[in-house]
Amino acid sequence: MDNLLSNPSTIIDATNSVVNGPEGKTFSQLIGSNPLFTGGAGLVGVGIILSYFRRLSLIGKELLKRKFISRLELDNTDIAFQWVLDYINKNSKRRTSILSVNTSQLSDDSGRLKTSFMFTPGRGTHYLFFKNRWVQVNRERQNQTIKKDGMTRTALEVVSLTTFGTGVVFGLLTTIFMRTDFTIRDKHC
Repeated sequence: MDNLLSNPSTIIDATNSVVNGPEGKTFSQLIGSNPLFTGGAGLVGVGIILSYFRRLSLIGKELLKRKFISRLELDNTDIAFQWVLDYINKNSKRRTSILSVNTSQLSDDSGRLKTSFMFTPGRGTHYLFFKNRWVQVNRERQNQTIKKDGMTRTALEVVSLTTFGTGVVFGLLTTIFMRTDFTIRDKHC
């Protein structure tokens, strides 16, 4: 023991071999020379950077939606709901291939029944061109039901009109235009 303490270089050599490793390399040199560790650390770095860019893209997408996309929703309790469906069927670029049928029967004074069928766009996504804008129309049937006429229960349906542009002015103009279009058409029939 006295022999070890009398020679201070022995203590320094022992400490260096513990800190630097057996070949005289430091811990960072040992890790840096290990290809598995450097490859794993590189993948972790790339993953962190990609997750950061993904988060930025999601935030950017939401900001763009809020600033530049208008959306109008109508449910089947609204009077304009049927006008919108008729307008879509009449003015979509391709006639809609998914249709729903609304059947109504009216009886006249003599008791004869007159049955009429009205085809409207079915559930799903439809596209139309309105006032120099593409409009995406999405018709969905909700799980909840509503009472109609106090007796019948019908499924709640929602039509969403989505387009590029700002403000609700486009939505109001759309419903007014559709209403006046069908009012004029009904007067001529």
